[in-house]
Amino acid sequence: MSQNENLKKVSKGISTKWRENAEYRSKNKWLTYSSKIARRILAAIDANPELNQAKLASLLNVSPQQISKIVKGKENLTLETIYNLSQALSVELISFPNYQWNTTSSIDLAIKSNNTVNFIAVDNMSSLLLINTFSYNVWSGTSAQYALNKFNESYLPV
Repeated sequence: MSQNENLKKVSKGISTKWRENAEYRSKNKWLTYSSKIARRILAAIDANPELNQAKLASLLNVSPQQISKIVKGKENLTLETIYNLSQALSVELISFPNYQWNTTSSIDLAIKSNNTVNFIAVDNMSSLLLINTFSYNVWSGTSAQYALNKFNESYLPV
C-alpha cells in the first residue's frame, strides 16, 4: 500500500484544506499581527476576573460572535476597533517605538504599587525645563505601556 493510500485510509477519506489554509496564511502576513492582538485580548480577559468575552462584547456594543471571531486571530481589524478594544480592556494592544521627534524626551516610571503607577516626565526638548507628574490607577493586568500611553494623552499637547 502506498503512503497516499495509507493516508487516505487513516483519514477515512476526509479531505482537509490545510494546503489552502497554509497558502492563505502565507499570502496574508497581516494575520501574524491579528493573531498577536488576539492573544493579548485573551490574556487581558484572563487577567481580569470580572471580564469575559460576552462582557467585552457588551462594552463594545458588538455581538459575542464578533468577539469570538476577533480572538481567533483571523480578523482584519481596523485601527478604530483596536483602539476601542484597548480602551475597553485597559490594555495597550499595539505599541509604537519612540522616535526622533517625541516631545517628551525622558519619561521615568517612578513607582508602581497599590495599583497606582506614577510617572515623572522631563521635557528638555524645549528652551524651558518642564517637569510633570502623573498618577494612573491600574488593575493588576494593566501593562506599564498602557499607563504610559495614558500619561502621554494627558501630558502631551494636542
